[in-house]
Amino acid sequence: MPYATDFSDTEWSWLSVTTIAKFLLGNYRQRALVCMTLMAAQAFFYNSVFFSLAFVLLRFYGVAPERIGVVFCPIAVANFVGPAILGKFFDTIGRKRMICATYVLSGLVLIICSLLFFFNRLNLIEQIAWWCLAFVLASTAASSAYLTAGEVFPQEVRASAIGIFMRLALSPEALLALCCLGIWSEALLGVCS
Repeated sequence: MPYATDFSDTEWSWLSVTTIAKFLLGNYRQRALVCMTLMAAQAFFYNSVFFSLAFVLLRFYGVAPERIGVVFCPIAVANFVGPAILGKFFDTIGRKRMICATYVLSGLVLIICSLLFFFNRLNLIEQIAWWCLAFVLASTAASSAYLTAGEVFPQEVRASAIGIFMRLALSPEALLALCCLGIWSEALLGVCS
């Protein structure tokens, strides 16, 4: 699909982030909104687990600090396995359906996992298994977000677009996640003491 741009290839090198953002929000507003939403959602799925992983393992499962890294091994495998196994379905089932499915299912898995954790229904192995399932789906969703952002804009602004979207997605989210983690930690410490 050809892109209508008013810039030659040589002119892109001097454009500022503001100019690129105006271009994306002008000519490609709907695409920019979709990509921004995908990037923010995938970052939230990852950060919701990574911001709390060590705390949960130390405080609630009694994992020794030097063993925390071992728990990341199955999650790293899940990060690889998700896109490797589910990636082909983006071509056979369809990109829009699979993007929707991976985002919705990873969110549902995190909600179910959180409820099971809250009601003390998981042992350490089950908790890790739920996290791995969430990461199989979330890593596939994240891959689809990056691929979508990398394909729907003119080649000259693709990398800048991804950078802008990640910056915007992570700035308010990081602050919100840290606040939520603090509130959640205080609530759990009070309930579990």
